[in-house]
Amino acid sequence: MRLVKGLFLGIGVLVALPFVIVGILAALAVTSLPETEGRQKVAGLDQAIEIRRDARAIPRIVAEDMAGAAFGLGYAHAQDRLVQMELIRRFGRGEVSAIVGSLGLGTDKMMRTLGVHRLALETYEQLPPASRDILDGYAAGVNAWRRAHSGFLPLEFQLLAHDFEPWRPEDSLIVQRLLGLMLSSDWRDEARRVKLAGTLEPRELAFFLSDEGVVPAIPPMGHPLPKDTAALIQDVVDGWPAAIAPRRASNAWAVDGSRSVSGRPILASDPHLGVLAPNIWYAARLEADGKMVVGGTIPGAPLVMIGHNGKIAWGLTTAYADTADLVIERLAGENGSRYLTQNGPKDFTVREEVIEVRFGDPEVIQVRETRHGPVVSDAVSSVGAITGSGTALVLKATALDPNDRSAESLLRLNMAESRAEAMEALALFQSPQQNIVFAAATGEIGLITAGAMPKRIDQNGGRLPAEGWKHEALWDGYVPLPALPQVHSPETGVVLNANDRIAPPEDPWFGQGPYTAPFRAERIAERLNHRKLWSAETMAALQMDSTGMGATHLLPLLMANLDEGRLTSPAGQLLAQWTYRMDRELAAPLIYNAWIKALWPKLIADDLGDHAESYQRPKPITMIGILRDRPQWCDDRATPDVDSCAGLIRASFDETVASLTEEFGDKLRKWRWGTVHQTHFKALPFGYLPVIGPLFTVSEETDGGPHSILRAAMSYRGATPFANVHTAGLRMAVDLGMPEEARFMVALGQSGNLYSRHYRDLATAWANGETFTIPSDPGPEAEILQLLPR
Repeated sequence: MRLVKGLFLGIGVLVALPFVIVGILAALAVTSLPETEGRQKVAGLDQAIEIRRDARAIPRIVAEDMAGAAFGLGYAHAQDRLVQMELIRRFGRGEVSAIVGSLGLGTDKMMRTLGVHRLALETYEQLPPASRDILDGYAAGVNAWRRAHSGFLPLEFQLLAHDFEPWRPEDSLIVQRLLGLMLSSDWRDEARRVKLAGTLEPRELAFFLSDEGVVPAIPPMGHPLPKDTAALIQDVVDGWPAAIAPRRASNAWAVDGSRSVSGRPILASDPHLGVLAPNIWYAARLEADGKMVVGGTIPGAPLVMIGHNGKIAWGLTTAYADTADLVIERLAGENGSRYLTQNGPKDFTVREEVIEVRFGDPEVIQVRETRHGPVVSDAVSSVGAITGSGTALVLKATALDPNDRSAESLLRLNMAESRAEAMEALALFQSPQQNIVFAAATGEIGLITAGAMPKRIDQNGGRLPAEGWKHEALWDGYVPLPALPQVHSPETGVVLNANDRIAPPEDPWFGQGPYTAPFRAERIAERLNHRKLWSAETMAALQMDSTGMGATHLLPLLMANLDEGRLTSPAGQLLAQWTYRMDRELAAPLIYNAWIKALWPKLIADDLGDHAESYQRPKPITMIGILRDRPQWCDDRATPDVDSCAGLIRASFDETVASLTEEFGDKLRKWRWGTVHQTHFKALPFGYLPVIGPLFTVSEETDGGPHSILRAAMSYRGATPFANVHTAGLRMAVDLGMPEEARFMVALGQSGNLYSRHYRDLATAWANGETFTIPSDPGPEAEILQLLPR
């Protein structure tokens, strides 16, 4: 009996030990909370800076010049988002393994191969003095807080037994490079075409991969790729770091003064990125030298990415232009030591990278580059394996151009006071290519697709991997600024983009896309035309419109194939009465999404074969095309009987009702979309671990779906297939007639510190569509911190 008691006691101690350790660390981590009031003398500071936080911890930073304001923003970012900044920097520099051990090697190898940090340093050295001063000021602010802070660093630093090294000015430029890679991932479309080329004939391949309901021309492969080359391409796709996997979507629109209550333009913008804790966005207001700029910043960077300065306002959407190419290089020489060109074999440019690995020996890698770019296949396969295939894969992307001046462009845009100055700033912008919607207090509105667009020489036009040995150069420079898609003060009084088509199919540079389904854009245009005059408040309300536009087109086709018994069933009646709003309290959105999830694999499984597993997310635009024009997709070719689309629709309806009844009971009107459609904000890295993961996670029920203005996309995978995984982390609506009344919302909260009251204080307000202002006077509850020269 004593042995049994001792055994249970020992087990109890082991079970409790992690919680005790976390509890001790938590107690220590409370001292990591920043001091947000009082006076702080700072060495090296040549001016007084004030950081005045409102009740939501949104700082108003006042300084003598913009370099001083950048210092204050760096100080505030470090106070509130140090872990986020450290993770971004470590990831971009390829130094994750130094803190997590060998688990980070795959990521580090790819990031060293891409050379993000080297490019950031090169860009910094090329910047004009005024831009370097702002980056220097920001870095000085970050490091000033670290020197002044006497308590512990946030909990994640304690759990990792890790300290924070001084921030360097070039570290801030890593942010833009990472966004460029994340939002310029069209090379993956090339990989998809290669993967499916042997499964679908060209026209059906083009149909399946299109997201906008049109079939773009896909050139023939010419000859099938060798299996080992195709496998190498898939290795690169599989080995691409998840942190820069594609997360591309956003809304932005503007109306001119004829459509606003104030008589001045109104701009609305809500960028859609992945869901993390903390949210990528951090709201701030900077004032210096008689100027101000306010909006969404990204910790690590000293500028407002989306915002206004009282004179102009701007928002961003990803252009979906093809700005990255996979290049197949044919190896030559002994052991593949060289690569072929039109003029014979050429040596790789080679550099050595040493990756420090915690708890292990350093990893030494050889990074190879060709004239087209870095050999990314080296990061996922051994050089020997690549040599055996006779080929290597290179990534050529505008995001890897060493002469990128995008950071300078955005810094200048922050200070632009007219359409002309905004255009001058955007002429320098390169990556990631963005549709920049802008409005000026003088009355102009417009949209310009800013950024570098390659002028391709290769005949496949970027639709398939290029064969590097056939051309001395794959690109003949970039499309000149006047040829970029742009609209200025149209007669309609409206400009908008929701990642939909920005140029006609015949456009030589932007005609191919790819673009997303036009559903969100259609709804925005419809609602803008529904109301004569708008305000910032009504624009903010429009951003919360949850109407599922994909369902408005697809559901009638599905319902038309149900018989009377199914139509009059409780589930059928709920769908028939549904107004297509993806509201969390309703049952119909749950039934609809579960239905298309059940139907989708029945439509594509035999056509895609083993590749179907990679395409679990239903595409309404494709399903509509099948039901209207391609019934052959409904037939299972492996069986002698001819299957009808109606039969698959009815079978999947029955399966859906049965599975939902088993999970949620037989009272259908009590089923709720919000039960399964939750946004789970998880902190990296600990939010993804068992036991302690829930401590670093905040969950909120949300409205919307993948094709509503209130974008809330799902993966349709795993244990939580309907969770919201891609949504707006920032919302802004600015009336330039009343800029102080601009409406904002950031997801989750301003702080990334688990023990701050601002870690999750905005989560419910964000989910409910509430907004706030960021005025010049934060109010009587403001916490005031003064930074003074020592």
